[in-house]
Amino acid sequence: MSPSQLVNTAAANGIGVLSLTDHDTVAGYAEAEYAASSLDIELVAGIEVSSYYDGVEYHVLGYFVESGSSALKEYELDMRSHRSQRVEEILARLRTSGIVIAAEDVSVDGGTPTRLHIALAMVEHCYVQDIREAFNMYLGAGSPAYVPAAKIDTRAAIDLIHDVGGVASLAHPGDWTHEEHVGKFVSWGLDALEVIHPSHDDRLADYYGRLAHRFGLRKTGGSDFHAPDTSGDVGLGRHSIPFSWYAELKCVADGASSR
Repeated sequence: MSPSQLVNTAAANGIGVLSLTDHDTVAGYAEAEYAASSLDIELVAGIEVSSYYDGVEYHVLGYFVESGSSALKEYELDMRSHRSQRVEEILARLRTSGIVIAAEDVSVDGGTPTRLHIALAMVEHCYVQDIREAFNMYLGAGSPAYVPAAKIDTRAAIDLIHDVGGVASLAHPGDWTHEEHVGKFVSWGLDALEVIHPSHDDRLADYYGRLAHRFGLRKTGGSDFHAPDTSGDVGLGRHSIPFSWYAELKCVADGASSR
């Protein structure tokens, strides 16, 4: 979906507050902001920064970032170059598995292709049945064509978000996170923990809610929407958070911006 389509769909699904947190870019924010200006929806400038710590990939969400900051623009240019090289390497690795996808098949107007675009091309060319199979068999961590996305460490990711006026939340910790790593990230200034996420069942959401309380972190959450599923269902609004969580996070951001 384009940023404006995303905002319109979110508003139609009854979402009152939305953050567009594309991976390693805020390029879609201006279009999303324009779309939101005529709707009953509050838009928060955001980004999802890819990082590594102790050999593990961690994603750090930045909320209330200054979308026009020079630091973000410099980071985006660096990451765009890295992502382009990553796509080339993934396509080369796929060829060794007998899967031939041309670069033009994963081109993106005005942006850099991602693993999702490669997975869609694999489905279109009948190499796999669906996106899930593409990731499970070829593109996910530990798979034959997997290439790491991140260039910076998690401490640098948290620092970047703070440098551009944002608050930092560790994304979908249920995927890989050790408690001692959360403690380390807190010592580096982590502000929040993503508690509600499609990959978190009630047990995990409760656990990470208690973990956030223990470390004095704010709680965040959401749909982590990337694309409609095969039935066309977007799922926007299915995983939402209490407004009080958003208000607390905004207070943290306001406090940071006043310093």
